[in-house]
Amino acid sequence: MAAVSKKFLNTVNCIRRWSSRQIYTSHCVGDSKEFDTAMLTYLVCPLSKSPLRYDKVNDELVSDEIQVAYKIVNGIPSLIPQDARKLTDSKEENGKPLSKS
Repeated sequence: MAAVSKKFLNTVNCIRRWSSRQIYTSHCVGDSKEFDTAMLTYLVCPLSKSPLRYDKVNDELVSDEIQVAYKIVNGIPSLIPQDARKLTDSKEENGKPLSKS
């Protein structure tokens, strides 16, 4: 019998759990939970159709044109307009407005 890779076995186990209607957890997605910035080539804002910018500090995709941020969960962007966060006019750091100095 040929040697079977650990990644293949993990995938098979995830399919079995999914097919038996068990909860799909993040460990089935893969080892990396970071957003792949190469995806920015293909992703656009669903509302404005403009390119998105990756905000690594807040782990969000930002549409500068309409000042909206889309959250990223386990490396997967949620581009649902209803779940987006409207950015304020003041500059923000870590999701909180900067204090005036």
